[in-house]
Amino acid sequence: MEVKHIALVRRYIEGLWSGERIENPHEWFTDDFVAHEATGTHVIHGYEQFIALGEQFMEAFPAIEVKMRHIVASGENVVVHWTHRGKPRIALPGLPSTESEALLEGMALFRIAQGKMAEVWEVVQVRCLAS
Repeated sequence: MEVKHIALVRRYIEGLWSGERIENPHEWFTDDFVAHEATGTHVIHGYEQFIALGEQFMEAFPAIEVKMRHIVASGENVVVHWTHRGKPRIALPGLPSTESEALLEGMALFRIAQGKMAEVWEVVQVRCLAS
């Protein structure tokens, strides 16, 4: 089962960051999906707002290099350590629009239920790199 959980999260991350739209979110997320936002300022209830946040991020970073450094699973949990590198063309909370390249590094813990993503907790570190 853990192999299936890893495959689900990997397909989601690789698809989202390659610009693929999530056409059938009910196939990916549980109806009661919850996301604990990276800055810790609020919790997102429902996948619609979570998907919108991802689309906003992709608008800010139209050409981004994404690497999954590690991905492991234990039971219903999948942990991903990732890096994103690119130039933000519009400002996002905690990240101004800049001509400098930004390096985002983080970890996300996904909880899988009934073969779908049910919950995610994320921690992100942002650094602006010199041009």
